[in-house]
Amino acid sequence: MKTYLNAMMNNTNVFLLWFLIPSWCCIAQTADKNEICNRNAVDKSIARLLQEGICIPEGHTAEKVIKDFDFNGDGKFDVAVRYARYPLEDGSMRYDAIFEQVSDTIFNLKKELRSLAVPFIEVLSASYRESHPKADSLVKIYPITRKIIFSADSLFIKHKIPDDFGKTYLFIYDKIKDNWYLQNIRYWFGELPLWLVRNADLREELLYGRIYLEEKIPDKQISIDEFDLIESKRIADIEESPYLVNKYDVFELGAKKQK
Repeated sequence: MKTYLNAMMNNTNVFLLWFLIPSWCCIAQTADKNEICNRNAVDKSIARLLQEGICIPEGHTAEKVIKDFDFNGDGKFDVAVRYARYPLEDGSMRYDAIFEQVSDTIFNLKKELRSLAVPFIEVLSASYRESHPKADSLVKIYPITRKIIFSADSLFIKHKIPDDFGKTYLFIYDKIKDNWYLQNIRYWFGELPLWLVRNADLREELLYGRIYLEEKIPDKQISIDEFDLIESKRIADIEESPYLVNKYDVFELGAKKQK
């Protein structure tokens, strides 16, 4: 019988989700002289990073700006902006958008990464979730630990899965197709809580670092727009985590090296 991870690569539908997004939905924009440009930011440090010419959706506030990557290799630094509606409350969605630099003061919206949006949760503790049912339901649906890393033409999307494993998706920009496409999925163990590292006598670098376990190459390079973050968590919970638990002795892998 094929393992799930092998079967998964032969069934790319598990990652496909087509979103029908109405034209009025919050879409980031490039500044227009005839329109009011929303450049609200959470603080002055973010406002300084928010390049002139970049507008975010009305009613939203920029909370993170990344400006040191060049996705299309044209020699100009492009910009990624994360924004949400403030004040934040459980369920407030956080969105990321990529802006292509045309000149020093002109940026064109390249893509709003709506398929990667995750909700804000004030506290992730079990006690908080017990008294806040909305937060508890969202944690069960979304991979709240999702992180996006922008590096040159690459987008790394990673999130934790049960039993302290995690996975990282690598999407690379294709100039001809003008989009990011999935290249591989890497599974790992790490980014552990302090209490676990100490109680299990594991290597301290596992607090922030990872031990990579295996890599899978998809049969089809799906686009970033087709990626389904919710489905990624669902499959991780019911199939990937049990598979990894049965295959790897992570405490042996993470044990401190004997002198």
